[in-house]
Amino acid sequence: MIKAVVDRFENGYAILSLKDGQILNWPVNHLPPEIHEGDVVWLSLSKDQKRTADQKQLAKAILNELLNED
Repeated sequence: MIKAVVDRFENGYAILSLKDGQILNWPVNHLPPEIHEGDVVWLSLSKDQKRTADQKQLAKAILNELLNED
């Protein structure tokens, strides 16, 4: 998980400050409603196996369609 601090809010985004000095613009509508400036938040990423498989299948279908055009 990645620790971030909510620095401020601008134009529908929370400006998050990361440990290494990087800034991340995070959509406010993807944050819990009780988040305020100065709050510490934890970010985590996870792989969605089903959607990844669906995306690969779609890419294959599109490629096959393109390759089979006359």
